[in-house]
Amino acid sequence: MSEDYMVVSTKILPKGFIQVAEAKKLLQDKKVENVSEACKMCGISRSTFYKYQDDVFFYNSDHKKKIVFSLLLSHETGALGKVCGILSQQSVSILTMSQSEPSGDVAPVMMSCDISKMKGSISDLKDILSKVKEVKKIEVLSID
Repeated sequence: MSEDYMVVSTKILPKGFIQVAEAKKLLQDKKVENVSEACKMCGISRSTFYKYQDDVFFYNSDHKKKIVFSLLLSHETGALGKVCGILSQQSVSILTMSQSEPSGDVAPVMMSCDISKMKGSISDLKDILSKVKEVKKIEVLSID
């Protein structure tokens, strides 16, 4: 098998794997000061922790969802600000943004956004942005 990773339900994993992931989470969240304390809280030995620490982790499919889209905005003061305000109202976090120099009366913008906490659906967001008079075109390029 050429894949290095696979997603497996925790229901079928040995308990020790889950405990290692939980110990890593305690350390990451700074709820414990050291590996010994994390292992004690999770009921595993330090040797078990060190054996699996680089190969066991939690994966939450809802943790990060990313959308990349391009916009054509009217070249006028406040157009991009309106879009950013709407994204904020919808609990969308902008990860990266690139705006090219305006050409004529439009300015192209590309955005990568975290939509893991977004209110509503992608379709709803696209509809809301499409109704902004300064948004001339919106295109979803990818969704992860």
